[in-house]
Amino acid sequence: VSAAELLEDFREEGRELGIANLERALAQSGLAPETMALSINSDGFKGPEIDHAHSRFRILAIGDSVTFGPNIDWYAYPRVLERELTEMNISVEIINGAVPGYGPKQVLRRIDDFTSLEPESVVILLGWNAIYSYTEAQIYSMAIEENLYSVRLGRKIWRKFRRLIHGDVAVARREYHKEKLFDPTDPQLADLADYSPPFLDDIEAIARIMQQ
Repeated sequence: VSAAELLEDFREEGRELGIANLERALAQSGLAPETMALSINSDGFKGPEIDHAHSRFRILAIGDSVTFGPNIDWYAYPRVLERELTEMNISVEIINGAVPGYGPKQVLRRIDDFTSLEPESVVILLGWNAIYSYTEAQIYSMAIEENLYSVRLGRKIWRKFRRLIHGDVAVARREYHKEKLFDPTDPQLADLADYSPPFLDDIEAIARIMQQ
């Protein structure tokens, strides 16, 4: 799929933020709209065809949408890493084995697909989707209490009210352009000081199998 085709689809769907992001990405990268933005190779992975001769040092990137990357594959970190290493005269092939929405359990179900690639090195970046796939009780012991806080409830009601009055597009645009600030003194961070993700065993299993 070319960048121009993606832009056309976004315009038909009215995806204003997607259009803005894609146009900015093209301008920053200097890529032409006709450039291939997103491709799936014959083995089902995002990116160029796999070198089945395995003539180069192979790195496999396992993950979710963070690793899968944006619509313009030029910006996906596996492609960025491959370019940087190539510019350093390091012959390397990086396979993007990520799938948006994946968590550790999905990777384990497909682990044979990944081990069959016989990579020399593996990068594993997983967790966001797994956090939301587990029940709140498994993740935060204080989840029920948090959801009962009147302030939290008030914020949910206010967000729904804004969408009802201003429309989803206007609210999304405002949130997108709002300055993002991280507050290190937020009391919720202190509550999570001892938090341990319940899916770490799955991550360790993936690493152990790939090492073997």
